Amino acid sequence: MVVITSWLIFLIETEIGDIFIKNNCNGLIIESEGGNCFRMKVTDWGELKLEPVDCP
Repeated sequence: MVVITSWLIFLIETEIGDIFIKNNCNGLIIESEGGNCFRMKVTDWGELKLEPVDCP
């Protein structure tokens, strides 16, 4: 499923394997129960970093 708005949104599902995001400017955006969105990235030391972003 692909939805095109001001963002390009993909539904990605996998039962086997990994999902790889190469560009360090991108990450995984997750919406909280309260409706706030956060982008998850990983540092060079393997730490997870969350930053608030506008929800897509």
